[in-house]
Amino acid sequence: MAREQVVLVVEDDEDIRRLLVELVADELGAPVVAARDGQEALDRAYVHRPDVVLLDLMLPKTDGYEVARRLRADRGTRRSWIVAVTALGDGEQAYASGCDQLLLKPLEVDDVLLCVRAALVRTRRPGRGASGEPGRPQTRADGATDR
Repeated sequence: MAREQVVLVVEDDEDIRRLLVELVADELGAPVVAARDGQEALDRAYVHRPDVVLLDLMLPKTDGYEVARRLRADRGTRRSWIVAVTALGDGEQAYASGCDQLLLKPLEVDDVLLCVRAALVRTRRPGRGASGEPGRPQTRADGATDR
């Protein structure tokens, strides 16, 4: 049985964090794990191996850039889709740190939903089991590889 895809919301502003958690859980039905700082985000990511990470870049303890770099370096989280959430518009540094996408604050509900929905589709992998380990690419009879 395949495990459900998990979204990690990392945001130090309690109101924004609560809004994002409720939005993803209620509108998309995805399990959500939340963190309020960079170190808590890493701890939770290593346990839950999220498929999608909504990552504020300006965080206490460990900033979002460093969180993204560490997630990319870890075998269990390197395939997570990381969405940088920022008011600064510093996309170049976010992408260089390992982020896949950028959402600018103030956030629009429709933009968040579209972004997370698309990221969940991108990260859906056949054969991903209950342990959270990614499945191996499947080779079809015609020789093509499915991911």
